[in-house]
Amino acid sequence: MLFVILVLSSCKGCKEKESDELCSKKTPYLGNDLRVDGYYYVDYDNPPGRKIIFLYRNGVMLYGSLIDLEELSTYEESYSNGGYYNAARANENVWGNFRIAGSSILYEKWYPSTNNQVAFIHEGEILTDSTFRIIKTYRCDGSGPVAENELYQFKYFPTKPDSSNQFVK
Repeated sequence: MLFVILVLSSCKGCKEKESDELCSKKTPYLGNDLRVDGYYYVDYDNPPGRKIIFLYRNGVMLYGSLIDLEELSTYEESYSNGGYYNAARANENVWGNFRIAGSSILYEKWYPSTNNQVAFIHEGEILTDSTFRIIKTYRCDGSGPVAENELYQFKYFPTKPDSSNQFVK
């Protein structure tokens, strides 16, 4: 009887979708519009923090966290030695993809929601090969657009975490 209850309750979970799909499949980035030999960051003042993302030639984007600036060297060491990747590789919330078309950049990633993971697109413009600005965020269906103004700057960082993951196809 216990086995039947377990099977029935697990089937209910199988029917529910755990995550939105990303709007697009990953595509290799072959251009030179943006550098990919490091990471991009946005600095915040109150409280002092830094949001970090990694972009890879295979089209994968890895969210490196929003960190306290006092912890920057600790995080950078963790990125280099594989510690961050080992902790993050099974976490869908840190993975996504990106694509570039002309002077536009879009990156997608998942965010936790009440019942599932929700995919959002961050859209912006490339200013130089080491700077871009995200100007809006929205869902794959175009809903919920929110104006943004995040200026991402580049930092050379040759020992990036691995981009292998089970989420971005």
